Amino acid sequence: MATGLLGDPQAQDESQATMVGVFVESSMRRQAIGVSLVETVVEWAQARGSARIHVWITSGNEPAAALYRRCGFQSPGATRPSARTPALLELEMVRNLD
Repeated sequence: MATGLLGDPQAQDESQATMVGVFVESSMRRQAIGVSLVETVVEWAQARGSARIHVWITSGNEPAAALYRRCGFQSPGATRPSARTPALLELEMVRNLD
């Protein structure tokens, strides 16, 4: 599953989209399902005129970071405390859509 949101709720920026809730059942991983989910949300954001899309991942989650890098995302270096577990950091990854 994956969800796309128009705009960046925290920055109040309507020119970009946010991807959240990306999850592939562990028994279904390594079958390119994650890439397909990400690309579907990217296409959805492009069709709605978003200039870029970003996602926040838990720092140290290398499998997620590798997936997003394969899909053209880069890390600008921004971090924030996790909303659910403030002791953990989240890392922002961004992909330009223009």
